[in-house]
Amino acid sequence: MISTILRKSAALAIMAVFAGPALAATYAVHIPLKGITVVTTQPPVTPPQASSPSWTVTGTAATAFGSSNIGVAAPVLTLAVKNIGAAGTLAAPAFTGANASDFSVSSDCVNVPKDGTCTITVGFTPSGPGARSATLSVGGVSKTYTGTGLAVDNDVVFMLHGDGVNGSANFVDSAGNSTFTNAGAKLSASVSRFGGSSIYLDGNSSLTVNNPRLAFGTGDYTIEWWHYQVGDSNGDIFIGPGVPRIRGMDSKVTIFGDNGAYVQVGMKTNTWQHYALVRNKGMQTLYQDGKAVLQMQNSSNFTGTAATFGRTVGYGYFITAYIDDMRVTRAAVYTSNFTVPTAPY
Repeated sequence: MISTILRKSAALAIMAVFAGPALAATYAVHIPLKGITVVTTQPPVTPPQASSPSWTVTGTAATAFGSSNIGVAAPVLTLAVKNIGAAGTLAAPAFTGANASDFSVSSDCVNVPKDGTCTITVGFTPSGPGARSATLSVGGVSKTYTGTGLAVDNDVVFMLHGDGVNGSANFVDSAGNSTFTNAGAKLSASVSRFGGSSIYLDGNSSLTVNNPRLAFGTGDYTIEWWHYQVGDSNGDIFIGPGVPRIRGMDSKVTIFGDNGAYVQVGMKTNTWQHYALVRNKGMQTLYQDGKAVLQMQNSSNFTGTAATFGRTVGYGYFITAYIDDMRVTRAAVYTSNFTVPTAPY
């Protein structure tokens, strides 16, 4: 409707105000003596609001799982996601590709508000040997995850790569046979030989591996690991009861034979060294960095099913050290000097 009409001598001005239940606007029309000028004021435009969630990947995240034995789950990886749309729940993402079934995905992206974040968790359990890969698409971003499946020698009792999240106590036996009793041991990214982390024994902690195949009887065995000694300490690196004993004391490694006999060799501190204790037909040999340094007879009948490393069982003696890539095998893996591993087992 027209609410006001004003007439002047120089021009005619008409102001109209329109009103309605959802719209209010003012229109001014100025008619001069010569020509016509129209000036209008439009109502503000409200941008359309998102009616559904919209997801985007934030930051960077690791996509390489490394190596894991066939049928054994690798430590999980995570992916951060942000909702830039309306509040909602992320539809379950899925992998595609030739090895998609080797990878798993889950998320906590439920009822996430606008600008809220959540986490996608990705797992890898190889079903076959060699390189494996699959692609995950989230928020228009595709990420290819990779891993390697390792065929396990049936003689391997357990294999601890020491890989995982810094500070975690989630230990994984890549041979898939063991359970753990943990007394304060943790994964640490401070020092690592392979994989970005190792098992840290802080001088007041230990880790016990439980596995019935540790009962070697009088048969052959190999206990090998990478060792990073921190200062001097007085505890056991590997002890039973009922399993071969390896002691770390006074900056020396000690092995034991028949009738309580033992021999020792010096160890370095604050550097990685590879050790392998091998029994071959009753003769026990300790290899240090691939060279035989100790040898003695050991014909013991080992029947234990648990091995502790980090402390002397029954006593308050501990070591301070990092352990990486420990592998125990029911066979004499080395029978002469060898080149130490340059990659994870």
